[in-house]
Amino acid sequence: MIKKERLEKKNLNIVNSFIKFFQLEVLSGFILIGISITAIIIANSHLSHIYHEFVHLPIKIGVGQFQIKNSLSHWVNDALMGLFFLLVGLEIKREFLIGELSSIEKAILPAISALGGMVFPAIIYFFVARNNPELIRGWAIPMATDIAFALGILSITGKKFPFSLKVFLTAFATIDDIGGVIVIALFYTEKIVLISLLLMAITFGLMIFCNKINIKNPAVYFILGTFLWFFTLKSGIHATVAGILTAFAVPAKGSIDIKKFFKEIGVLLKRIRKKIVDIDNSLIIAKKTYNEIETIEEVCHKFQPPLLRIEHTLHPWVTFFILPLFAFVNAGIEIPKNFSEILFSKISIGIFLGLFFGKQIGIFLFTLLAVKFKLANLPKGISWKMVYGISILGGIGFTMSMFINSLAFKNNLQFINQAKVGILFSTLIASIYGIIFLRFLKDDKKV
Repeated sequence: MIKKERLEKKNLNIVNSFIKFFQLEVLSGFILIGISITAIIIANSHLSHIYHEFVHLPIKIGVGQFQIKNSLSHWVNDALMGLFFLLVGLEIKREFLIGELSSIEKAILPAISALGGMVFPAIIYFFVARNNPELIRGWAIPMATDIAFALGILSITGKKFPFSLKVFLTAFATIDDIGGVIVIALFYTEKIVLISLLLMAITFGLMIFCNKINIKNPAVYFILGTFLWFFTLKSGIHATVAGILTAFAVPAKGSIDIKKFFKEIGVLLKRIRKKIVDIDNSLIIAKKTYNEIETIEEVCHKFQPPLLRIEHTLHPWVTFFILPLFAFVNAGIEIPKNFSEILFSKISIGIFLGLFFGKQIGIFLFTLLAVKFKLANLPKGISWKMVYGISILGGIGFTMSMFINSLAFKNNLQFINQAKVGILFSTLIASIYGIIFLRFLKDDKKV
């Protein structure tokens, strides 16, 4: 009976944690929408010159001979987005350890769904751009799903969907992120500098060693992670990969185990009880038990894994500063007189068809096949129409798509702008269609 109660309590804690995560992601989605619209308006107003001066503002960081000078947009895309990928890596690691990807049974359906949602968009884009090798470099742009945007759209449909649907959407979008990181590392790597690659490997090895010898101080991993980012940047591999590697090295266990935690907390609580007999004033209690309360905070700090501490610290910074700044810097497209030419360019069409149609077909078809061939079961409470609804939302690929765009067409502003139009247009259409479909959805489990 006690074991059952503990299990129920553990499940409740996981649910509460996800609800908080969902609420934050939804808010992030709304912020990204607002910032993107603002950037487009400013870029096409009489303030456009100020916008471009801001985006290309030169910033120098370093000491003496060791300096890196880049524009603000480069710092955002190469450095700050490294922190975004660190957060993504921490969330992925947590999901594999205790979340919706922690077992084969849980992970197999979202993994298969995500695979379909990556393969079909890439094939469709490749087919559209097949006659031009330069355009083909953008094949990975429509592969990504933006979790924050998608959850934000799901929340404003006005329907109360089962919790399992939100978890399923988050799970396949998380695996989508893994695919995006792998694509960046393998296909958008420039010329490799071996000495920097060696220093990168040594730094990462040192981080793993620190984990193995139970060094739990997050500052150690932040400092080593900064060096890892610098060596990755110089190696030719995109610097954001350092964020994922750092997340992999961060310890997922606290300094003390659960038995020692309860023992120390128990002793401290007994001391507090002895000091506050018949006292009913919180100020007096706080003063008399200050040392014990401070020690309880230290014990709780030791018990909480560095992975969760870093994740909780980073989340608001990424949500309210890094991603909005990324959106503002990257979404500001100047709409020229020949806008129709850009809208109907091969890049824009390929991305739109890939994201809007490719995602729908890939996610829904692979989910259907996985269930029909008994490779996985559909989560409880989810209908096939709901699966199709979130397949539509899979076509919202803003953040990762914009990021891959900056890598694919690095030195071609014309192609970058065409891709941005395709990303924004498909995001807009997928959002509108998703809202309409899910808003008027009548549940039906039959296919």
